[in-house]
Amino acid sequence: MKKFIALLVTLSFLSITLSQSNLGTLKGKIIDSTTGEALPFVNIKLSQNSKIVFGAASDLDGKFTIAKLNPGNYNLE
Repeated sequence: MKKFIALLVTLSFLSITLSQSNLGTLKGKIIDSTTGEALPFVNIKLSQNSKIVFGAASDLDGKFTIAKLNPGNYNLE
């Protein structure tokens, strides 16, 4: 019984460790600065050291999501 409990605790810690990730997600909404209306189909790009590394487009409501980002500094255009 002690071996079973030890195995269960070990597997729990292992699953927690493996499930953690350093990848992030960037979510936002593009709006017109004058009218405040959402802007659909706007191209969004993330660049790092003058290289485009990720891109997306806003949906009908002006929302966008860029997933699986590595930690670091990016320029958003």
